[in-house]
Amino acid sequence: MSDGLVSAPAVARGAEAVIMGRPVPGSAGWFSGMLAPRTLMRTIRSLPAQDVVHVHLARDLFSMLVALACRARRVPYVVQPHGMLVPKSGLLARIYDALLTGPVLRGARRVFYLTERERTELAPIKWELSDRNLVPLSNGVVQHSPPLSSRRPYATFASRLNARKRPLLFLKASQVAERPRGVRFLICGPDGGELAALRRELENVPRERRPLLVGGQERPRVLNLLALSKVLVLPSLNEPFPMIALEALSVGTPVVLCESCGIADDVAAYGAGLILADEASAGDVAAAVAAICGDENTWMRMHRAAAQLVREKYGIDTVVSTLAGTYRTVVDE
Repeated sequence: MSDGLVSAPAVARGAEAVIMGRPVPGSAGWFSGMLAPRTLMRTIRSLPAQDVVHVHLARDLFSMLVALACRARRVPYVVQPHGMLVPKSGLLARIYDALLTGPVLRGARRVFYLTERERTELAPIKWELSDRNLVPLSNGVVQHSPPLSSRRPYATFASRLNARKRPLLFLKASQVAERPRGVRFLICGPDGGELAALRRELENVPRERRPLLVGGQERPRVLNLLALSKVLVLPSLNEPFPMIALEALSVGTPVVLCESCGIADDVAAYGAGLILADEASAGDVAAAVAAICGDENTWMRMHRAAAQLVREKYGIDTVVSTLAGTYRTVVDE
């Protein structure tokens, strides 16, 4: 997106949304120093004309300065950190939070949080936030109903190939003796540091047992792959709110996640997949895939549960309703 302002239809009927351009990294390449000076100045000049400003907040200068400008000009604003404000104990982080993060959060009319874990991280005494100002808001997805006849016996890993996502664990799961018969393992995603290690491991795998490495794909093709697959496996550790898992659920594909994933409790409660311990072995992953793919009744039950979970908690209409209602409340206060 260019360094400027773009008009877009608002989620709330009768309102106009203004979407700001993406900040670009500063010369030092430090995330906390991200800034787009021209967009920042245009944004600040536009603030008096806004009823409410929604700031997608992280520890970067652009979003922090926009929020502080709203506070200085008494323009109502809400913030949505997306799990990006995890507590930090370093000296620079403490200074940054004292000067920027704390004042921004305290001045916000509402603070949206993704998960109960993030709510806990946002509510330490130093932020001085009240429960009234904390509002749950999930990411939202559009629900689809691909034909069941299109399904293939694919167990798919789809995410960036980095260590925290643990693609190597998925690869090892495809090689254990208990791997489900007839299931093809697929690995989809751009390199995040683990691609070379994956390729080395694949060289030692017999061709008939070798997972298919499809690389990074554009979003429509990823969605199509999820709709074809019988299960998405994402053994990431401390995954706050994985959109790839929501997208799998949105097409009725059950998921295998680890207990530290932000949506693990909802998946377990609805029965839309299986949840593994963070220390799960390759054998545990393979057993989960076998349990889902090896019994059609189990798969159908999880398929329906995935659709219900998205419809009731993660559908885009639910997100829109929460946002629109919050905006009205803030404006009327």
